[in-house]
Amino acid sequence: MQEFLIPSMSCGGCASRIIQTLHNLDAGARVEVDLPNKTVRVESSQESAAVDAALKGAGYPPVKVQSIVKPASAGAGTRRSGCCCG
Repeated sequence: MQEFLIPSMSCGGCASRIIQTLHNLDAGARVEVDLPNKTVRVESSQESAAVDAALKGAGYPPVKVQSIVKPASAGAGTRRSGCCCG
């Protein structure tokens, strides 16, 4: 899944246009919009560059968000403090 920050997304109309843009690019894409955080998550058969270009073309230049996926057992029993680095 690809995740993008869309700083210019400010309302439901913007979100609808973004969803429509991504479905025009890939009709089978799964799109999740988080309007308060201005993020869009996309599961698509299209490459990240194509998604980026489509969003730019629609007037919503995105910033790619690097997602970190932790294994299910990550950190189990190893943390000694509330800090993320253990």
